[in-house]
Amino acid sequence: MKAKDHVKEFLLMSLGTALVSIGVYFFKFPNNFSMGGVSGLSVLLGELVRVPGLTPSVVNSIINTLFLVLGFVFLNRGFGFKTVYCSLLYAGLTQVFEILVPLSAPLTTNKMLE
Repeated sequence: MKAKDHVKEFLLMSLGTALVSIGVYFFKFPNNFSMGGVSGLSVLLGELVRVPGLTPSVVNSIINTLFLVLGFVFLNRGFGFKTVYCSLLYAGLTQVFEILVPLSAPLTTNKMLE
C-alpha cells in the first residue's frame, strides 16, 4: 500500500470511530440505552455501580482496554494495530466528550428521536 492509501484509511477509520463515539456519548449514555456490546455493558455497570468518577465512559475505557490486553495475550501480536487504534480512540473520545460537553440529561425528551 502507498503512504497516501494508509493515510486515507486511517482518516476514514478515525472519522467512523468519531461518529460512533458521538452516537454513544450523546444518545446512548444519557438515555441509558443498553443495546449490547461494551457500551451497553458500560451503561448498565454505570447505573449499578455508583462510584464517584466511575461513569459509563470510564467503564467503557476500562473494558475496552481489558479486551485489548486479552486479545494480545490469547491471540498474538498480529492482533492488529488498527483494532488497538480504533478501540483506544473510541474510549478516549467518549471521555473527552464527557469532559468538554458534560450532559446532565438527554438532549431531548423524545426517546424515539434519541
